[in-house]
Amino acid sequence: MKHEFVWVDLETTGLLDYSPSGCYGDGKILEWAIILADDGPIGNMTPVVQETGVITYNEQLNLDDYTLKLHTESGLLSSTGLSLKDSENIIIEILRKNYGSELKNLTLAGNTVHFDLQWIRRNMLELTKLIGYRIFDVSTIQRMMESWYPGYKRVKKEIHRALPDILESLENAKQCRELLKFESIGI
Repeated sequence: MKHEFVWVDLETTGLLDYSPSGCYGDGKILEWAIILADDGPIGNMTPVVQETGVITYNEQLNLDDYTLKLHTESGLLSSTGLSLKDSENIIIEILRKNYGSELKNLTLAGNTVHFDLQWIRRNMLELTKLIGYRIFDVSTIQRMMESWYPGYKRVKKEIHRALPDILESLENAKQCRELLKFESIGI
């Protein structure tokens, strides 16, 4: 089975580190999730491979009050895990195992995935080499649906954990695909 997209979500030390120039100061990736799904033209968007991990740091994290509350309530800050490099190696191994010789120019997918891509580019340089320039941003499709299709309402559960969030992205994409009914126009 060919996976069209690499579904990814990251939890980070916050949005305040983000700037349009892509500079993130001392921001950190706290958790990651990756899913490869049955997401081809006739696929049902079911996860085929999924993995998640928490990244542990030896130094004190710099979190604003909102982010501290958010990640404390979700249980993320009480979790322990792997180093950033070990996490990157696990992700690359999953991709290598599932893409083989086609392991290049991969398309990341998820909600507001451009944000995740910027963090990956800054913190996971080996993984960055495997990612192409295209992304599939589900939140953009949802925004289009809200604007063009009266009655469409996106649902966001606000869990703020990487795996539940990326599973939600898959469900959002599946819902949009069903509502758009591409097969009815011969695509």
